[in-house]
Amino acid sequence: CTVTAQVDFTNCHFTARGTAPLRLVDCSSSANGTFRFFDCRVIGLSSTASGYNGYMDFKTGSTLVFDRCRFEGNSNDGYGVINTGGAAATFTDCVFLRNSVANPIQGKGVACVYGTNARFSRCRFLSNKATNATAGISQFQVMQDCLVLSNTVTRTGTGTDEVNLLTMGATSSSRLLRTTIAGNVIERNQPDLAAGTTVWSYIISPASAQNNDAYRAYVNLTIAKNRVEATLAEGVTHEVATLVWGGTSNRTAFGGAVNCTFYDNDVTAEIVDRASSKSIDIYLFNCICWNDRADYRPLWSHTPGETRGFRLYDCILKNYSADTEKIYAAEGVSAEDPMLK
Repeated sequence: CTVTAQVDFTNCHFTARGTAPLRLVDCSSSANGTFRFFDCRVIGLSSTASGYNGYMDFKTGSTLVFDRCRFEGNSNDGYGVINTGGAAATFTDCVFLRNSVANPIQGKGVACVYGTNARFSRCRFLSNKATNATAGISQFQVMQDCLVLSNTVTRTGTGTDEVNLLTMGATSSSRLLRTTIAGNVIERNQPDLAAGTTVWSYIISPASAQNNDAYRAYVNLTIAKNRVEATLAEGVTHEVATLVWGGTSNRTAFGGAVNCTFYDNDVTAEIVDRASSKSIDIYLFNCICWNDRADYRPLWSHTPGETRGFRLYDCILKNYSADTEKIYAAEGVSAEDPMLK
C-alpha cells in the first residue's frame, strides 16, 4: 500500500488459520502515513510460509499507534506478530499472550514485535515463545510500566548468535522503567557446537551496534527468577548475564540502574560489560541484588579493555563476589560478601 494520510482501525477482530502468508497490513515497500489501531484483536493467526515478516509489516517513515490491542495465540515462521521496521511505533495498554515463532528468517525471529523504534507503555508480554530465535522482543527504545512474564526464547543448531529475551534499541534514548521481568527462560540446546566456541545469552541486552556515547537507563525494575538453561558440548564457553552494557562494536556506553531489584536470577554474572576496547561507566543506586543460591557469583564482570568504573551507592547485596579492583566506588553498601565490606 501507499499511504500518505491517516488510516484508523477501531474494534477490529482478525482471526484465521492457514499455511499461506496472511498480511493484515502490508506496507513494507511504500508507506509514510499514520496507522492507528484502537481496541483491535489479532487472535489465532497461523502461517508456516518461509520468508515471512509478520502479520503486520511496516516501513521506516510510517507512524504506528496501537492502543488497547490484544495479540493472542498467533504463530508463524517469520518476525512474530508485527514487524514495525524503522517506523515510529507506540504500544499502550496492549497484551501479547501465547504468541510463537519458529524457524524464523536467518534465525532472527521474535515472538511479538520486531523493529528499531518501538515504545511500550503499560503492556503485558505473557507466555510467548520464540524457537530457533535470537530475541523475544527486539528492538525497543522505551518500555515502561510493563509486565514481561513467563516468556521463552530457545536456540538450537550450530548458530552462535547472541540470544536475548529483550533487546533494547541502538540509540541514546533507550529506557527501561517501572517494569517487572520475571520467570522468563532462555534455552540453548546446542550440543554440536565446536569446542572453543563462545556463545552469549542475556536477559536484557542493547543492540550490538549501539551508538557512541549511548546511555542506558534502568529505573524501578524488578528482575527476578529468570533463568538460562543450556545443553552445550564440552569446551564451549557460555556467557550468561541479567544485564549487559556495551555492544560488540567497540562502543562507548554509560548507564545507571536506580531503585532496581535483582532477585535470584540463574545467571553466571548479574551485569556484564562487553565494551571490548572503549570506556564504560556503570552505576547502581539504591539497588537490591539478592542471590538465594548457595554459590557466590560475580555481581559484575567485564571483557578486558579501557573500563573506567563500576560504582555502587546505597545498595544491598547478598551472596555476590567481586574483584575489589574493579569497584571504583562503594558507598553505603551492605553486603554479606566479605570482599565488599
